[in-house]
Amino acid sequence: MTVSTNHVVHRTSASYVSELSPGCMLQLQFGSPMQQRLPVKLVGFEMGRYLIVRLLDHESWYRYSRFLYDNNEVVVRTLIEGVRGECLAFKSAIRWRSYNPLNMLFLYFPEEVERYDLRSHPRVATCISANISDSLKVVGQEEPLKGCIKDVSLGGCCFEFILPPKKMGIAPRPVIIGAGDNMTLFAEVRNQRKAGDSRVLVGLRFQNPRDEIERVLDGLYIASDMLYAE
Repeated sequence: MTVSTNHVVHRTSASYVSELSPGCMLQLQFGSPMQQRLPVKLVGFEMGRYLIVRLLDHESWYRYSRFLYDNNEVVVRTLIEGVRGECLAFKSAIRWRSYNPLNMLFLYFPEEVERYDLRSHPRVATCISANISDSLKVVGQEEPLKGCIKDVSLGGCCFEFILPPKKMGIAPRPVIIGAGDNMTLFAEVRNQRKAGDSRVLVGLRFQNPRDEIERVLDGLYIASDMLYAE
């Protein structure tokens, strides 16, 4: 199996599936001319035998019913976020269908898994107190959001904070992230997602020149040799 991508593909054993956690989102791609893709949620798996996935609603079961038959081949894809930032993909086939109590599919366990990096630079896991503020706001208009940097690379970082009351999130606009005196960088909000009832993870991409980024990260005691791809 080959995944069409511009990123470097790593082939690994099927045991890599154990990296997936119940509840994570998967995508099933069927080999039709339209390349239909069905989002599902992982229920669990038994190593070497099968995976169990659940359809998100009854409408999906009827909408994709022409693809949901025994032994129909599928390509399964999922994202592993966090420090690694990888896409996982493997071939499988429908082994069995269950209608009660939930609409679920049993898939054959893969023989091989392909994964590829989604990021240009490797990330380093951290736990650094920091805050972000809107670089376009009027001075004194709003207090910075306090949180911590969960991981960082030369290209950006993941910032985690507790969602204040009545605040929906962070608008996708320029921000300033700071971790102390002379430890500030301009960044752009790329994505955000909730991690629990009140915690939010925000993906930021740095806007400063490379030498400024390296200076700030060096000041945070992050070894520069860990920030370059092998």
